[in-house]
Amino acid sequence: MRLRKEIGVQKYLISTETLAKCKKGVKVVNVARGGIIDEQAIIDALESGQVDGAAFDVYPEEPPKSAVTKALISHPKVVATPHLGASTAEAQVRVAVEVAEQFIALNGTSPKYTSTAGVINKEALAHYQ
Repeated sequence: MRLRKEIGVQKYLISTETLAKCKKGVKVVNVARGGIIDEQAIIDALESGQVDGAAFDVYPEEPPKSAVTKALISHPKVVATPHLGASTAEAQVRVAVEVAEQFIALNGTSPKYTSTAGVINKEALAHYQ
């Protein structure tokens, strides 16, 4: 089984060997992280009928460039979306609220809003406060 660890992310948790242990006709969905599923293994399993369908919202590279990823997303039994899983109205509102809270926190006068997690260069920020 091909498995490697790269920057804390395990590669190919779902592989040819893993898929062989599944019930024939299994459906595979990956909305977690690109690279945890061996894409070629999914293509092969789709062709053999071991996997009956798949859905992907994440890929090892975005935008997809490799021939394997392009073959996967164009397969007739695959639903592929361009990493939109978190792009819901609720998620967009929450991001806007978090940014607003951080702007309020930057002025340093709010007892409620104190987190400035989005500030990258805190030394420069301190210079302007």
